[in-house]
Amino acid sequence: MSKARHAFSWFTATVAAAFILLVAGVVVFNRFFGRPPEGPPINVIIEPGMSLPAIAELLEREGLVVSAEGFMATAKTEGLAAKVRAGEFAVPRGVRPEKVLAILVSGPFVHRKLTVPEGYSVRQIAALFLESGIDTAPVLESLLTSPEFSRSLGIPAGKLEGYLFPDTYLYTRGTGAKTIMTRMVRRFFQVYDERFRARQKNAG
Repeated sequence: MSKARHAFSWFTATVAAAFILLVAGVVVFNRFFGRPPEGPPINVIIEPGMSLPAIAELLEREGLVVSAEGFMATAKTEGLAAKVRAGEFAVPRGVRPEKVLAILVSGPFVHRKLTVPEGYSVRQIAALFLESGIDTAPVLESLLTSPEFSRSLGIPAGKLEGYLFPDTYLYTRGTGAKTIMTRMVRRFFQVYDERFRARQKNAG
């Protein structure tokens, strides 16, 4: 075999080997770091104290990443393994693991709505809280019957009845009834003050 033919055979074999390695690399990359099929966003709940492997397995199970191992590798490589937050997130399908990771680390939480109709009593409002999964019955009962809590909100009578303003309130998963009731009372005083000023202005 001539030197030229030997060199050509060597070159051909090298190119073929490089091509095989390239294809294999692409296959491996897509197996661990590729995009899953596109689809509507899925609400994912990350519980407090959830480990990175558990989070990665949840994401793979929901079809949001193609590989739990690939997601964990991405999180560790970017130094964000310990920065995934607990909460509820709307995660789109069909994106790479780094995008999913960015949502869990710094993206917005899912906001839920609580609509309190006008005329509802505190007991009916408490029932709405329970139906929405906001706190437990003992916690709600404690808040409703606590004069100290009511007075801390500026209610001289020490009772919440008539002060929980009917409206639609946005909240995130894990928000307690105390926080939402505080917002409702503050909204009551805000609206009351606005109406009082308007009557004074009209009377003057």
